[in-house]
Amino acid sequence: YKLKLRDLPGIGWKLDRKLQANHLESVKDVLALGDEAKNKLCSLLGAGNGRKLLDYIDGKDDRPVESAKRKTIGAECNYGVRFDGHYGPDYMMMMIA
Repeated sequence: YKLKLRDLPGIGWKLDRKLQANHLESVKDVLALGDEAKNKLCSLLGAGNGRKLLDYIDGKDDRPVESAKRKTIGAECNYGVRFDGHYGPDYMMMMIA
C-alpha cells in the first residue's frame, strides 16, 4: 500500500501532479476511495488512463513482455597485480562479477 502512484508505469510528472492536487499520492489513497475510485480516476485522468491506473493497482498489466538484448561487460587487470594467499584470480573474478 505504500507504493507511490508515480512509481507505476505511465504515471509521469504531469499525471502525478494532477493526482497529488487531489490528494492521491499512493496506492493506499486510491484504495481508500472504494467504489468511487474508478469514477474519480476517470474524471481526473480520462477514461483510458483511469482504467489503466486501476488495472495496474490491481496487478493487471497486459503489455507484452520482451526479452532484453544481451550485453557484455569487461574488466581490465594490469600486470602489476599480485595474487598472494587465498585471494587469487578466482577471488578477483568473483568480486568483479
